[in-house]
Amino acid sequence: MTSSNSSLLPSLASSEEEKKKMMGFALLQMAMDVMVAGISFMLVLGIFAFVACILCSAAFLQAIS
Repeated sequence: MTSSNSSLLPSLASSEEEKKKMMGFALLQMAMDVMVAGISFMLVLGIFAFVACILCSAAFLQAIS
């Protein structure tokens, strides 16, 4: 019976190692997703600020004339 237990231990250890690897990959993927989303958000906010700046400048120039 001890030989069957000892044969089960490496399989359990490898499955635990695989779970840890998959958790590491999931955390890495989540971190990359957050970084890409942040960069995309900053880009969209930059475009929005540029368009708002142009529109406000046009409104100001029309108001003073």
